[in-house]
Amino acid sequence: MWDRFVQALKGFFASFWKTTPTGGPVDYGDGYKPTQRYQDYDEARERAQLRREVDRILEKISAQGVESLSKTERKTLELASKQMR
Repeated sequence: MWDRFVQALKGFFASFWKTTPTGGPVDYGDGYKPTQRYQDYDEARERAQLRREVDRILEKISAQGVESLSKTERKTLELASKQMR
């Protein structure tokens, strides 16, 4: 039962992993603006980090159930869900 639930959640979050175009150069306030290449790298690194965290949470759901999630883990899933939209 949990396996199907976890697979459904993984399918739900699968489109999150796809790359999206960037909004433009980031201004760090000191005049430095990274190139598009570095921005893409930073965004990919952040997506990969979030993906690893979501995968860990989904494995926890599979092993221990939804009730075992902390508030922080629930917020992480909500954040990932919102970013997919």
